[in-house]
Amino acid sequence: MTRALVVVAGIAGIALSALVAVQAQDKFVPVTQKMLENPSPDDWLMYSRTYDAQRFSPLKQITKANVGQITEAFKKELGNGPHESIPIAYRGVLYVQFPGATIQAINGATGATIWEYKYAAGGSSRAKALSIFDDMVYYTAPDNSIVALDAMTGAERWKVKTPGGATAGTVVVEGKVLSGRACGNNAVESWAERE
Repeated sequence: MTRALVVVAGIAGIALSALVAVQAQDKFVPVTQKMLENPSPDDWLMYSRTYDAQRFSPLKQITKANVGQITEAFKKELGNGPHESIPIAYRGVLYVQFPGATIQAINGATGATIWEYKYAAGGSSRAKALSIFDDMVYYTAPDNSIVALDAMTGAERWKVKTPGGATAGTVVVEGKVLSGRACGNNAVESWAERE
């Protein structure tokens, strides 16, 4: 759990250090394929930030000279249960998966919860990644469904049941939501086209 808090704090630091204001709740700028291919330094739009999976932040505000001056802006308890997901950040909003099949949108400057979504069937999800495209956040639910949530409100927009164990999370490529399956004897790949 400490590692997960560090990851959340790190992503929050990215959002804070960029001094990006949280977008107005009445206007959402859709995420495009071009943005996924060349993200703003202020955003972390997929599990490794970029398709080449370097997990590198180009931000320059934190240096060897000032790293000792960083203070905690906020913290969020993740709750009990397995947690392996990497948060994503877009325009000052952090999208975080919590144990118990819960997704939250969090103000990256204050830590305030903007919205919370709890998967109706509940369960324990170990999906490692959320993704964002257009105006939706995608994740893999405990029952192996791929779920699309409205990025502004957290409302469920659509859901597709897939075979296999959903532990890889999602990534979006050219408008298609991809999700790898759990390793095992019956390796299955699946994808769902967004609606």
